[in-house]
Amino acid sequence: MRKHLHKIALFLLLLALLLDLAIWGAVPDLPEIGGHMVRSAHAEAMLASTYIALGGPLDALVGSLHGFGTHLMTTATAPLVEQIVEQPNLAMDLTLAGAGNGSLEWIRTLYWAPPILLVVFLILWATKPKVVNLIRKR
Repeated sequence: MRKHLHKIALFLLLLALLLDLAIWGAVPDLPEIGGHMVRSAHAEAMLASTYIALGGPLDALVGSLHGFGTHLMTTATAPLVEQIVEQPNLAMDLTLAGAGNGSLEWIRTLYWAPPILLVVFLILWATKPKVVNLIRKR
């Protein structure tokens, strides 16, 4: 089992990255707050800005991912809409650190998953067991 842990970590990394790209790629199309969140992400959150930039084309190619991301972000940021409209420069602070609902907590956890899983994958890959052949091949 130990020899497959790096593969599991890689799968989880790619899955988390795909979900982040789908969710954050839909941010520019959010009604009322999309533009505020994009400007705030470019100014404050490099990771969110990267997710938005890479997720936009992916969402444009796959309509179902765009619908999933838009629905999830709209649901998650519903309690924050008034605050973001009043203070647009704090959009990313409110999204990543403010009080919210369960969907927003899930998005926050998923936001930090790829960097952490990348480190886990690299450690597991570097420490994976080496293949030992006891019989020489001629």
